[in-house]
Amino acid sequence: MKKFIYILFASALLFTSCESYLDRQPDDMLTSESIWEKAHTTQQYLYNVYSWVPNEIQLAYTLPDHYASDEATASFSGRFFELLIHGTNSPMSGDHFGQLYSDMYNGIREATIFIDNVDRCPDSEISVSEKTIYKAEARFMRAYYYFRLMKYYGPVFLFNNDLFDLSTDTKTMDRTPWQELVDFVSSECDLAAKELPDADFWGNTWQGRATQGAALALKARLLLYSARPLFNGQNGTHLYDEIKNLDGEQLFNTTYDNNRWKQAADAAKAVIQLNQYALEDGSTVSNDMVRGLENLTNLYVTKLNSSELIYTYQSRGYEWRQRATPKAILDGAASFGSIAPTQTLVDAFAMANGYYPVPTDYWDTEEYAMGKNVTASLFDERGNYSESGYKSMKNPLLELTNSKAKEKNTMNMFVGREARFYRNIMWSGMQWLGGTEEGKTDIQFYEKGANGPSTGNDYPPTGYMAMKFYDPTINPKNDGNYGNLSWPIFRLGGVYLDYIEALNEYDPSHSDILLYWNKIRYRAGVPHIEVVYPEIVGDKDLQRQYIHRERMVEMCYENQRYHDIRTWMKAEVSNNGYVIGCNLRAQNHNMNGDFWKRSEIGKAEYGYGEGQILGPRVFKAKHYLLPFHQNEINRIPALQKSNNYGW
Repeated sequence: MKKFIYILFASALLFTSCESYLDRQPDDMLTSESIWEKAHTTQQYLYNVYSWVPNEIQLAYTLPDHYASDEATASFSGRFFELLIHGTNSPMSGDHFGQLYSDMYNGIREATIFIDNVDRCPDSEISVSEKTIYKAEARFMRAYYYFRLMKYYGPVFLFNNDLFDLSTDTKTMDRTPWQELVDFVSSECDLAAKELPDADFWGNTWQGRATQGAALALKARLLLYSARPLFNGQNGTHLYDEIKNLDGEQLFNTTYDNNRWKQAADAAKAVIQLNQYALEDGSTVSNDMVRGLENLTNLYVTKLNSSELIYTYQSRGYEWRQRATPKAILDGAASFGSIAPTQTLVDAFAMANGYYPVPTDYWDTEEYAMGKNVTASLFDERGNYSESGYKSMKNPLLELTNSKAKEKNTMNMFVGREARFYRNIMWSGMQWLGGTEEGKTDIQFYEKGANGPSTGNDYPPTGYMAMKFYDPTINPKNDGNYGNLSWPIFRLGGVYLDYIEALNEYDPSHSDILLYWNKIRYRAGVPHIEVVYPEIVGDKDLQRQYIHRERMVEMCYENQRYHDIRTWMKAEVSNNGYVIGCNLRAQNHNMNGDFWKRSEIGKAEYGYGEGQILGPRVFKAKHYLLPFHQNEINRIPALQKSNNYGW
């Protein structure tokens, strides 16, 4: 039986007879001899270090990564993402204080305790080599927790290898400059990587534990963020020039340094050169569509231990899949479907021949983000894309995975798209299948439809629903857990994109850009980028635009986009105004009917908003980073002078 490490944290493994002294006890208890004298309790303490990892699948509640980006939204009310998208978040908002802040420092503290004490366990209980690996695991986790703090809050409090208690000595606490934090975390990743095992060491027994590749992938992602504009000169805006610590040191890198891109590229290449991972591209089918869908389904659904996965969050599939299953589609199955892709994401996918429906030079503009001038005259005729007319077709994903797939009338805008589109986007009128079960009706997201707003708050306000981790072979009536899921925190496809993005910024003609870019596209059944758009090759600015678009498509729903649009400093364009989607106020989704008209979600005449709130999204410069909570500001004098910009 596979031991999914994060599931175990929530189960009896952690909370056994030693709960009384593992459960956040004072130092004299945490470091008592009774813990470290036995292998069992020492190992339990290590699992406790892991236990602070946030549930990456918990999209609708504390974590904002998904719905507060421009790739998706939801109808859920009373959630943290609503504050972020409408610009009403403040230091008094408590939603981000736990999983995003205090839990990370708790994890850092317990990792330090473990590193300091694991060698006290007798060699007869745990060998020296095992303790070396355990210590490296804790070191990696400590680095990961710092990374998570940094990407939400920027410069935070660094304690190096010192044991600390956040409730005391606050008068001497001060934020650490960004670059010092980057250097520390990078160094910790290097140290951990030297002692951690390779990708095959844990096998299927302990999926989710740290490896050499995980440590190096973490370093690469951190250095990529550090090279991007938000932490590398702020595009000359002087946004953070006056944010200083008590010693007068600037907390942010306010001067651009092109060498940071090279450091990021080198770090990503180091992961690739481990040769321990491989893209999930084993399909030998000659048909591009089928090959792409086979590969992607193996990666996201079938192979929980895919060779592409570097570091994962192991969980049952329930939490994500029940939110990606249309409400009331099947009697007796839990379904709260409301993970709603935006029209921006829907448009981001290419046609099967590789051409984008909306040209990238317009797709990347403020006018497009506001839904302006998106008409037939804009569409690239080479892609044969149209928003009028329809055809009868079987959904390619359902046809591949379920013998019950049927021909359905389908709007032309969904016909002839690339494989990643069908792996990721569900639309109204589509057939729904779950193992041997077929939905009571075809999917109906319009106002009075079986899966629309009339069912309550569980509907997709854009008229689209996410499908990436949906498994058409699972019948949720028979499997209430919706199977298992390996949530990709780091995977090789993402590392390839990290690498080519960084490489483009300092050496745009480097041959590795096309090499690794096309590996991702070929795996998905999409033509090579230079075959479709030869004019962009070697042009830094054009390649940047197309790489950013590729990243949105390839990494959608994987909790990356929130940080991408912020560290690129694009969010003031992409996250302002009304999200665009279908017209749910329509009374049906008849072919060529009103439902398919691009609509501004949240306008009063539309009637349905994001998180049940009418009005546009609001994003100002201060929203690039979260504010420190008011409780921390009251507690720590340094924050009264150096809270993040605008707060």
